[in-house]
Amino acid sequence: MHQPTAHESGTLIGPTWGSGQTGRRQTRWHAPGLDVLRFALFLCVWLLHSVGRLPAVESLGRAFVGASRFGGFGVVGFFTLSSYLITRLLLIERSTTGRIRQGAYWWRRILRIWPLYFVLLAIAWVGDAVGVRGALPTSAVPYYLTFTFNWAVPLLPGPVSFLSHTWSIGVEEQAYLLLPLLALLGATGRWRVLVTLAALGPIARLVTIEAGARYPMVWNATTSHLDAIVIGAVLATVHHRHGRAWRYLDRALGGRRGPVVLTLGLIALMTLAGLQYPAIYAGRLSVVSYSLVSLLAAAAIVVAQRARCANPPARVLGWLGRRTYGLYMYHWPVLLSLEALDASLGWRFGPAQLVCSLVLTVVLAVLSYQLFEKRFLSLRRRFQAVVTD
Repeated sequence: MHQPTAHESGTLIGPTWGSGQTGRRQTRWHAPGLDVLRFALFLCVWLLHSVGRLPAVESLGRAFVGASRFGGFGVVGFFTLSSYLITRLLLIERSTTGRIRQGAYWWRRILRIWPLYFVLLAIAWVGDAVGVRGALPTSAVPYYLTFTFNWAVPLLPGPVSFLSHTWSIGVEEQAYLLLPLLALLGATGRWRVLVTLAALGPIARLVTIEAGARYPMVWNATTSHLDAIVIGAVLATVHHRHGRAWRYLDRALGGRRGPVVLTLGLIALMTLAGLQYPAIYAGRLSVVSYSLVSLLAAAAIVVAQRARCANPPARVLGWLGRRTYGLYMYHWPVLLSLEALDASLGWRFGPAQLVCSLVLTVVLAVLSYQLFEKRFLSLRRRFQAVVTD
């Protein structure tokens, strides 16, 4: 899934002249706490995909298995965070420049998401051509090329591919068609649309379940995550335009209360996942569970805005958080490759492979960021009205 690249804070750092932007003023916006939050959400997803492969997990019982798979909701948290960041940046752009440049918005999206995505798609395609089983089924290629794979998952036969985790990229690429349009609406129109879309998320999940759609349609469908997108956009709108409401949220979650609320919320949801897995993902319980996770993610965003992240551990986590897109893109192919290697050698996936998968993922993501992605991020600056990296 795409992870946004903004380093947000609750304050504008001020107008500056952007490099390569003749005559165009830019504003900087930075919040290192959100970088740390991004890395925490990635860890949730990685734990879901990796820990579940350990034989010992299954032996601990159904409740523990369900709780261990709560990490999948990290994807929902990413949807909320991405929506918050993109909407916030669009609103800042409109307030500081008087307009939103739609073309620039799309170039920013393309330069951040497409280069790495299509390079990995090409590698997987070649892998399938030379006989790497399950690298990329030919029947899935058109869906990957058009970012519609999330709708095709329940329809495609065959093994899981090296890029099957990118269903979430498709959700974002489809859903975020709406965000620049929402930012252009007046206050009344924007709120009407947001309320309507927020209601459509739970309704769509219920309709999908009652229609008997094959799993994992309720999890992969873009319509199932409309409320996560809306909650992020609402939070950004409150932050930008409703200072009193934002200050209330900030005070309510300030100090020690925020971490306590987040911890209790996580414990409650993990317990629910343990008791009600897989219904919490794909059953009627998902009608409310996705929304609850999105609200918890919104609370985490408010708490993270306050964090200065000045100590070395926090700076390291923030540094990794700025590379979360690569971490997400590489972690799944790494896990599948190690699993295939273990099978060929007659080994079982164990703690050593678990650690190795995370180390390899981090190494690949860092190298990818430094040697490949940064070239496109430099080009991306030309289209930024708000400097975020």
